[in-house]
Parts: sequence; C-alpha cells; structure tokens
Amino acid sequence: MSGFNQLQFTKSKWHSGMTEENHLAQALLTQPEVLTKTIAYAFGPRKYALGYLTQGMGHMAKNVKTMIGNRQYRWPLMGMLARAIPVIGLVSGGSTPGINRSTFQVEISEKHFALGDVLRTDGGYVFRVQADPTPGTNGGWVYTGQLVKPDPTLFIPSSEFARGTQLSKDFTAVEEYSNEAGSFMMATPFWFENQLTTVRSTFSMSGGAQTDVMVLQIGGPGRKGSMLWMYEQEYQHMLQWNEQCERMMWYSEYNRDAAGQIHLPGENGRPVLIGAGVHEQIAPSNRRSYTVLTENLIREFMNDLQEQAYNSESKKWVAFCGWWFFDAFDRAMKTSIQRYTLVDTKFITGSGQELGLGGQFVTYKGLNGNEITLVHNPLYDNPVQNRKLHPVTGKPLESYRATFLDFGMYGGESNIAMVAKGADGIDRSMLSWFTAGSQTPTGGDAGAKGYMSAMRSNALDGWACHFLSEKGIRIINPLSCGMLECVAE
Repeated sequence: MSGFNQLQFTKSKWHSGMTEENHLAQALLTQPEVLTKTIAYAFGPRKYALGYLTQGMGHMAKNVKTMIGNRQYRWPLMGMLARAIPVIGLVSGGSTPGINRSTFQVEISEKHFALGDVLRTDGGYVFRVQADPTPGTNGGWVYTGQLVKPDPTLFIPSSEFARGTQLSKDFTAVEEYSNEAGSFMMATPFWFENQLTTVRSTFSMSGGAQTDVMVLQIGGPGRKGSMLWMYEQEYQHMLQWNEQCERMMWYSEYNRDAAGQIHLPGENGRPVLIGAGVHEQIAPSNRRSYTVLTENLIREFMNDLQEQAYNSESKKWVAFCGWWFFDAFDRAMKTSIQRYTLVDTKFITGSGQELGLGGQFVTYKGLNGNEITLVHNPLYDNPVQNRKLHPVTGKPLESYRATFLDFGMYGGESNIAMVAKGADGIDRSMLSWFTAGSQTPTGGDAGAKGYMSAMRSNALDGWACHFLSEKGIRIINPLSCGMLECVAE
C-alpha cells in the first residue's frame, strides 16, 4: 500500500494498545458512515476503483424512492423538454406542398403542437401551423401548415413528410391582438428501477492465528490520526471481499421478471434478489464495438455521450478499462497527438479525515472539449474470469474493454452512486461481526474474570468472522454512459 500519502498498512503483533474499540468490526458498529468510507478509500484506488469512487468518496445515493421492503428502489431522469415528433405521412399538397403560398396538411403521430407554432423538418424547411389539429385516419393528428417565406416559387419536397421523418418546434409566432398562445407540453421524467443485492462471506480462524494483525494508520507514520487494526487473516479476506463486492457492482444481472416475480429461491425459501450492475444499466445503444481503436471512433463516441448528458452540471467521464485498452488508446492518440493535452492530475482528492491521493490516474483533454480520465479496472484483466482471449496477443479480450461513466452532477448528486440499505444510524453497506468458539476475537480474555464460564455460540476451536453487505449501484442517467468492446477477429 505504499502508494498512499496518508494511509499505511503495517504488519504487527498483538499488543495491549490494540483495544476492542479500534478493531475494524467494533468501529464499524460505532461509526459506520465514516468507517465504510475509509475502508473503501483504503482498499479501493488500485483494485476496486468503483467502490472507491462511489462509497469511498461519499457518493451515496440520496434521491431514490424506496419500494417494497426497501429492497427495490426507483429514481427519475427528466428527459429533454423539446422533442421531435415522427411524421405519419402527407395528407394534402401533392408533390409540391406549400408552393404559391398554399397550405398543406401532414399527419403526425402525436398531438404535440398547436396553432401558431413554427415547425422545422429534418431538412430544415420551416412552416407555421395555421389551424388547430384534427384527428387523422391513421391514428395520428393532422396539421395544416404554410411556408414562412413569401417566395411563391418555394415548396417543401414531399420526401420531407415521408413516414419516419420528424418535425420539431422552433418557437410560436402570432399576430397582433392574438387569441392563441401556441403549445406547451409538460415534460415527464423517465423512471428507472433496480434492487439491492445482499452479498455475504465468512471465514474462521484458529486461536493461534490471531497473534498476527494488520494496523491501518490514518494520517501516516509519525502523524496524528486514528488507528484501526484487523487480524492478518481478516485483512486477506477483506481483499477478497472487496473484489467480490466490486464484481457484483459491475457484472450482476437483474433477476426480477416483467411480472415482478423472482424465481431464484434461497436455502430458507425466501427469494434471492440480485440487482443490475453497471454493464446491464448502460443503454444498449451506447455499446460500440471495434477491432482497431482510432481517435475518430473515440471522438464520435464521446460526442454521442455528451449529447445525452445535457442535464449534467459538469462534464467529466471516467473510462474504466483494462491494461490493453490503455495500450490501444495510446496508439490511437499518437496519430493525432497535437489535438490533446496530457494532464498530470490528482483528479480526486479526499477530504474526509484529510485523506489525499495523487498521481494515480491519467486524464486526457481534447475531443471537442470532452475530458476523459482513464482508470485501470483490474477485473477486466483477471484471467480466471475472463477466459476469452484476443486472437493476436493472447490476452483476455475483456482487457480491451472500456466503460465510460459520466461522473457529472444531476440535481446536486453524482450520476454514479452507491445505494445501500440503512436508516437511523444503521448502515448495511458494510457489516462485520464475530461468533466465538473456543477463542474470542480480541485474544485478550484468557485471564478475564469469568472466562471459564463465558458463553460460546459454537464448538469451533477458534472463532468465525462474517461479512455482509446489502447494496447496489445507481446510474441516474444511463444514456450518458457507454462502453467500447473489442471484437478482434
């Protein structure tokens, strides 16, 4: 953990200064919000970046609407206030609608515009709505229009009103002493739904193994700060636990059917709920494939994402990728390096307990003003889970993947945030507890009063540790996030 400026793990032997109060499990019970953030920070930057950038940086979802049993949650996303409406077809006007300042009629799919609205076709032709709409014969609404320009030779090509073309509103123009006011359509939000996943893990430890501990010094050696400690075996298990939680947030798949039922029973008969991870939440239209990565492909891809991030209060994308995407990205940038500026940036600096982390990420600026920070995602390089290999390099094909997440702010909240169950001081994003056998976790009660009569929960010659988390990931605007996947042949 030498990369930390103000956090350091050191291996030590059990000593009297390590009390129950500053043991990890006990601290989680007394200060769950502070400690879960610290743990994510301590374990996250290098191996578990998503957990670090959400929970570790305090990005916990607030504006979610909980549902049945507080296990399901919903959140809104306001769409664009203006919309383009599909055309069904031309009703009157022949092959030269609008010629000689004549009116024409077109049927569209919705009653979205009104008398006085100035509309624009896909090709940029502009006309005004001259009458209130009437029901059409094909399930739509018929609008009467007239060209705005006075030239009698002008007309709109009939192809502009072919089925599937669209009309949009520019503004409303009316005459003096008018009575009409044009159209106003109230925008309604999209609603997204997900559910929490309960993740759990357990390990046991013999009495002899509890003499080796790991000390987490917050503030750095020789500096004032807090100290937490955990057993060496507990520390190793914590590394595996964080990887399990990180994998869940990336790869888990929603398992509630269209009727709201779950068909995956647990041992006690209750349903096992699994929420959608990042990959499943990203809009399918924003998943692009490539064989050879190019600067042009990246630029067009980012422009598409930026168009969908119109409500964001800031524009910042984080590209989580494997090492081989770093290589492909570098090759693509070298062909047009003059357009880019390589920035040595801290990107994110912690504020809680004066934690700071610098020099861990690389940010590229350019791409028509877009900013992309590349962050290594070790899960994409793992050869155990990623067994499909690139035909040329023999490396995991997943290592060539990049997932672009919009970390802008929407309504005062980060677009990417963790959702965890909890209220009234209870935080179920990270729970840890022990069950005692022949030994207790502290290792210090052998001489305590009443030791021989102490109640034990099982006959294990040692004790067991349990981890549990009930959480999920929420992307407010999944349309502004995307994914590049290599499909090398």
